[in-house]
Amino acid sequence: MWEKAVRRNSGRAALFAGLVVGSVIDPSPAMAQRFQTGDVYIAATGTPPTGDLTCPVYLGPGGGIMRVDMSSGIATPLAHVYMEGDGHNLSYDPYRDWLLTRVRLDCCTFGLVGIDAAGTVHDAFGLHLLGLDPFLTAPVGTGDIYVWCGGPTQLQRIDKDGGIETVLDATGRAPFALCEGLKDLIYEPQTHALFTATNGHQSCLCPAPGVNNVICIHRLELSADGKAVTGMTSIHVDFPYEVAGFRNFDQGPDGKLVAFFGTQATPVPKPRAMLLDPVSMAISTYCEGTYLVDSGVYDPALNGVIVTSSGPNNLVLFDGATCQPTLLASCVSGYSQGSGSSMTMASIQPAEPSSTMVSLTVQLAGVNTAVSRCIRFQADDCASTDVLLNFDATGKFTGDIELPTGSYSSLSAKDRQHTLWATVPLALGGPGYTATATMNLQGGDTDDDGDVDIHDLTWLISQFGTGAASGGCPWDGTRDADFSGNGAVLSEDYAFQTANWLATSNGDCILASTWGPGERLERRSILRVHDAVSNAADVNGDGWIDHLDARLFEDANGLPHELSETMRATTPAIR
Repeated sequence: MWEKAVRRNSGRAALFAGLVVGSVIDPSPAMAQRFQTGDVYIAATGTPPTGDLTCPVYLGPGGGIMRVDMSSGIATPLAHVYMEGDGHNLSYDPYRDWLLTRVRLDCCTFGLVGIDAAGTVHDAFGLHLLGLDPFLTAPVGTGDIYVWCGGPTQLQRIDKDGGIETVLDATGRAPFALCEGLKDLIYEPQTHALFTATNGHQSCLCPAPGVNNVICIHRLELSADGKAVTGMTSIHVDFPYEVAGFRNFDQGPDGKLVAFFGTQATPVPKPRAMLLDPVSMAISTYCEGTYLVDSGVYDPALNGVIVTSSGPNNLVLFDGATCQPTLLASCVSGYSQGSGSSMTMASIQPAEPSSTMVSLTVQLAGVNTAVSRCIRFQADDCASTDVLLNFDATGKFTGDIELPTGSYSSLSAKDRQHTLWATVPLALGGPGYTATATMNLQGGDTDDDGDVDIHDLTWLISQFGTGAASGGCPWDGTRDADFSGNGAVLSEDYAFQTANWLATSNGDCILASTWGPGERLERRSILRVHDAVSNAADVNGDGWIDHLDARLFEDANGLPHELSETMRATTPAIR
């Protein structure tokens, strides 16, 4: 009988190619076969010996993995592996391009394996258990995989390099503890959380243990680095009738999860699939039916859910617009062979997006004209992007930018041609992240070293009265001192350096200054003439750029002596 099914965002089926122990986990772009968007895979515990879904291809008493051609209903074998019992799901890892599931490895040992599009089985994770303990997998899409393997503290995280560690609680010192009896596990990117469910009569997590009409859904909120569960939010769904238990989750429409429930077969339509808002945890009915649902997946191409139903074994599509059922295939005999008779489905829809949206506001401090600037954004894990932003007449930009997909806790920004760094915390919200404060970019840095010092003043004096210089996006290294954005280097730009003199900043993963630690403060207020630029800034011709040159420059341009006086206080008496 069908034991699991997966809606795959990639995959071409092929014949079983054997078990590979200790396989390399890194993805292989050069693979001859890859999973294809739209394929459906079913993990079976043993099925009748015919070649279509009226009785799918027989894989032997242990079962295996099949690919289902939805246009013809033909099932072809992918891998003959021994599937036994409940407590495991079938999920797709787009990073490795593998299906993930639990299989029997020998007489007494079960393990988590990956199965590629050629049908090769990779025992590459080293996660083995004796007996039929559960293995629930939740790939993130960026290389991490969360695995719950039986015990109350057995929530594990596999990183992209194959390292395995126990997920910790909010203290960061102890394993995160769960009751047993979890039903399915899925990663949800909007909330950066894991979702699982428990039946009311099977788990201590539900408020009504022993009651067969209560299902509890739990959101396990993850830390930014994904190594700990920082909180858990739970809801319970009360049915006015007995239910056969929770089946599985799948990614659904409009950023929601679809939750499938195993309500008993009845002539009266009852909820089989429900929509869960992962942010608000609000739940509503998606489709009702009379079938006994054993598993389900959401199909964005068909705009509906596909469910499996035993006794007889039916594959049914519920259209999302009308919720009318369409029988895709059936096995009216209800034939089952091998251990276990339940069906559970797990599905991963198209791979994780390559970018994460961040909603933010950036303010160019002191800028009072509409201007376009190239801004470098950099997250706390060093992921970065350069974006040309259009600022309004107050020097403000409010909107969204995209970062490479990842889990972030803070974001830094800098106009590399003009400003210091600004860093703000990020919070999950909407389709990605939201900056929790305005990113105020202070002008005055012309050489992208994160501070405002004598090098920047030297450049401004040497370029005073000239037009602004474009630096492209990404910035090509061209220096410019038009901090105000009015198109020329003039007296108002001098005010930026006066306001931010000797200010330092650093972005995530960026050193604050090219001077390096230990640089004496006064040395950032004086510079020996060494090139054409510094020679042009040496107003008094004494071979140094210092407060004396700044004073003469201020006098010549009718500027206050604020900056020269500040510099004099930090300039050594003997050079």
